[in-house]
Amino acid sequence: MALFKADDKGMPGKCAAGATAVLDATKRLAGRHAAPDVLDNPRPGSAMDAMLHTIRKETTAILNGGAGIDLGKTVEDMLGIIKSMEGQLSHVLDINSLLERDLDNAKDRIVSLRGERDKLQAAVARLEDEMPLRRELQMGIDQLLEERNEAELRLRGMKRSQEQSAAALAELRGRVAELEGERKELIDEIQFLETRLGTILEKNKVLEDKAAALEQTSAESKARVKDLECDLQLALEEKFKAAKALKEAQQSMMEFQARLRETREPGRLPDQGDAATG
Repeated sequence: MALFKADDKGMPGKCAAGATAVLDATKRLAGRHAAPDVLDNPRPGSAMDAMLHTIRKETTAILNGGAGIDLGKTVEDMLGIIKSMEGQLSHVLDINSLLERDLDNAKDRIVSLRGERDKLQAAVARLEDEMPLRRELQMGIDQLLEERNEAELRLRGMKRSQEQSAAALAELRGRVAELEGERKELIDEIQFLETRLGTILEKNKVLEDKAAALEQTSAESKARVKDLECDLQLALEEKFKAAKALKEAQQSMMEFQARLRETREPGRLPDQGDAATG
């Protein structure tokens, strides 16, 4: 609705005052939400620049007399421009609020990042302080690893030696078992030879007794004595052979006992006393 008409009588002073009031109100409205230089030096080509240009143009025309101007329409247009400016300013304020919130968040984030930076710097400083100790610990660990590897090598060598010793011991046990069998056979053979020698000695004693008895007989018994002497000679030869065989068996027994002692006690040499006892 038109507030004034250009052909109303007595209105030029009021129109000028109203135009000036509208311009002042516009500046006050914009000044509440914008910096002073926005009104004095608006960005060229911006909506604020266009609206202020229109207001100044209309106000200047009114102040210059207002001839041929529909004041009411002009005021309505100016009010519309002011409302548009209010809407744009409200939008700008909303954006400004968002930017302020983003700025606050950014500031908080910067504070948080600075705190994290300080923590990281402190951690780096601690790590730098701990580096000599870490190097010393690493050297100790490397030395322990080297000692462990050497111990493992020694352990493997000991295991190989143990396995070789076990194999040698098993072989020695087998040899001892064989020697025990040979020893038993020799003992049986010696016992047989001793029994045979005893029988021969008894037979020889009988023959000697018979020879002595025959020597006391008459000459007629000489032929018989001669036969008995032959038998005696044969018996003596058998006795010699038996004694020789017994001596050889005893010598073999002594050698066997010496080998058996060497097998049971590796590294120990048989002495003369043991050989004599055997």
